[in-house]
Amino acid sequence: MKPHPPTSSSLRRSLAAPTNMPPETKDNLRLIAPITSWEDAIPLGNGLMGGLLWGEGNTLRLSLDRGDLWDERTTGEAEWWKKHPWQSTRGEADPWGKYYEGLTPTKLPAGRLELRLDPAQSINSFELNLADAEAIAELDDGTVATAFFSATEPVAMLRVTGRSVPALSLIPAGGADGSGDSSANTKSGGAVAALGYSPAMSGESTDLQWYVQDAADGFKYCACVRIRRSENGTLLAIAVTSTNDCEPGQDLLALAKSRCSRAMDKDYSGMLADHVSWWRGFWAQSSIEIPEPHIQRNYQFTRYLYGAGSRRGAPPMPLQGVWTADHGGLPPWKGDYHNDLNTQLTYSAYQEAGNFEAGESYLDFLWSLTPAFRQFAQDFYGTCGLASPGVMSLAGQPLGGWSQYAMSPP
Repeated sequence: MKPHPPTSSSLRRSLAAPTNMPPETKDNLRLIAPITSWEDAIPLGNGLMGGLLWGEGNTLRLSLDRGDLWDERTTGEAEWWKKHPWQSTRGEADPWGKYYEGLTPTKLPAGRLELRLDPAQSINSFELNLADAEAIAELDDGTVATAFFSATEPVAMLRVTGRSVPALSLIPAGGADGSGDSSANTKSGGAVAALGYSPAMSGESTDLQWYVQDAADGFKYCACVRIRRSENGTLLAIAVTSTNDCEPGQDLLALAKSRCSRAMDKDYSGMLADHVSWWRGFWAQSSIEIPEPHIQRNYQFTRYLYGAGSRRGAPPMPLQGVWTADHGGLPPWKGDYHNDLNTQLTYSAYQEAGNFEAGESYLDFLWSLTPAFRQFAQDFYGTCGLASPGVMSLAGQPLGGWSQYAMSPP
């Protein structure tokens, strides 16, 4: 008897079956405390927002970031590339380098959340659960702090079990350095003061802390944390919003508060369930087994960065992804897009891994900049077609730099 061909519904079920398993516990990233610098921290993210969990002693820090926080003001004269096109190298060895020396355009940091735990407590270790995209800080008394950046909502959750957190501070960007200095001024303009911004406007109540930063050209961004304390611990919901989120007349602080409130209503476990479900689908897209354990761990961690750092509908990963340096200043290399090996290698493996949504972030981004690339081809090269600057901002603006590649298309 001839077997019947599979029906379309059975094909859909078989294709959708999660046959690829998430990473095993042995592949988790584990770090011994103290972690005294942001660059050694545990990375978390959901494509749009990102965070770094680190700390030492009884101080736990969560550095905050968001992909669309940019100051797009041009250094030098407006549209300087029109007056210094590609032929400029004939009369000057490095005609475009000086434009990169200014502060802007630049990616902007989003500040930090700093928790002061009970003085009797001390952080022993950190762990990144790759399967669930959840960070764990284990304390010396057996209690834990856990955190994740929701894969389904623009909010982060942080929970400290066992005891209530005595004190916490939401610190605007630049209000603390990257060395773990605990003397940060929560009212400081910090890194953004160099850009000519006014200090962030901050506020707090019993269960809420927030700040709003006025940036350039009418752009604003806000960080907000809602707090719920009990005898059994402390729960935090964190949101970072910007004017890019808002409809005309909508208040970005009110939006941040509402996002935190909705997350609190669902509680940590409810938010985590939806988050883990998304990550199960992510890991189900592919899997491989590598005999060398350290290479296997590195492979799993690199795939994790696609899920945490690149998502359709959000900006693609620039030089530092959604983990902008939290060192008290502006990000190195302006946190820009180097359209050479940097972006090419960053996105070289998403197709083979089956993580197509991560790649769509970059493709959609480039497609949205088609008008800018067409104009740049005309203004700089005097030709039709499309050309992307080798070094550019989120808006596709040429940043200048080393003339051998900064203005060249990839």
